[in-house]
Amino acid sequence: MSLKDQIKNNIPDETNRCLLGKILGSMTDEDREAFNTVAPRIAVEPGYTYTWIRKLLADEGFNVSENVVRRHVRGTCVCR
Repeated sequence: MSLKDQIKNNIPDETNRCLLGKILGSMTDEDREAFNTVAPRIAVEPGYTYTWIRKLLADEGFNVSENVVRRHVRGTCVCR
């Protein structure tokens, strides 16, 4: 199959989410809002690192890699 056909047959849709996007979708509105509030500070302000938020997510039972968090926060995952 050509690249043109692949693109035509695999158009992203709103339901296509990365692992962190799916996790955020399963959270309470309050927890999702807390994440979305702190996300712009990650890798910008001292102490707010991808490792820090990954550990907090792990403490809540969400097993996600630092790379997944990084891609989602930067907007380079499939959610965007």
